Amino acid sequence: MDLLEDILNPVVARILDRRDSLKDVKRFESTGIEGWLKVEVVAALKNKVAELRNKGPDLLMEDDTAIGLKAGTDFNAAYFIEGALKYNCPCIFLGDAGNTKRIAELTSNSGIKIVGYKMFNDGVSDWIIGMISPQSGKR
Repeated sequence: MDLLEDILNPVVARILDRRDSLKDVKRFESTGIEGWLKVEVVAALKNKVAELRNKGPDLLMEDDTAIGLKAGTDFNAAYFIEGALKYNCPCIFLGDAGNTKRIAELTSNSGIKIVGYKMFNDGVSDWIIGMISPQSGKR
């Protein structure tokens, strides 16, 4: 399964379609919103998701690819990177895109690679949705 074409692109399309629901959660500073992201990722990927998990990586895909999910109303690069490195698997992340210096932290970490990302606006705030993967992990 191609991480960009088969996983990230359909997720991005779904998130862009549902971005209006992010407006109201943004007021809660530094709050995790993985539950919201998990629902939207499953809706985007449908039967490609074989299993949901509460421990370890959040998703197991039909081809046995494990995927972590990290999302928050802020942007915490270390938290997103940990999501990929802890279980040595790709991680879909969602967070505030208002501070590009923080986003640069993702690109400067030599232990991970950026599969792709998209910045967008919910009508009020800027967000970023993307995927990172450990350099040694599944591609």
